[in-house]
Amino acid sequence: MRRATKITPLSVVLFFVLLVFWFLLTGVIDLGRVLVGIALAGGLTMLWQGTMQSKIPARGLSVRGRLRLAHFFVRLPWEILVANLKMMTLIWRPRSVVHPEFVKIEPRIESRVLRVLLANAITMTPGTLAILIDEKSLLIHCVDESLALGIKDSPLIRLLERVEEVES
Repeated sequence: MRRATKITPLSVVLFFVLLVFWFLLTGVIDLGRVLVGIALAGGLTMLWQGTMQSKIPARGLSVRGRLRLAHFFVRLPWEILVANLKMMTLIWRPRSVVHPEFVKIEPRIESRVLRVLLANAITMTPGTLAILIDEKSLLIHCVDESLALGIKDSPLIRLLERVEEVES
């Protein structure tokens, strides 16, 4: 028999963030959508508790690390917007020739969760796709070499590298 997991403050926050996200996606609040939203947010939260919560180190992040992680999530939409504009110029430029390229980066990120977060952020950014993740590197497909040039100096990579820095 499976042991009941205890409700943590983080899981409560996750539930309400998912619920608000559901309301933003649906655009209408009525009884049916509220019930479906509660069921989905609750189910995803329970799934997260059973799988991902055990992967978070017991020590957790320092306050400075949490602020840097928050900065990452604030910066991510901006980077996605900039990449969208770059892709629009590639698409709309007359007689443009794209030069796809594979780039291998080796971010100084030890945490598996943060490396997966980086790979997901790269994949969400238009024009780039994380192909392979291993212990020290990521293989990324870029639609054009102009995107490949910027990937190694990405502020998102620097932000996630700084999340793990030990406070002195």
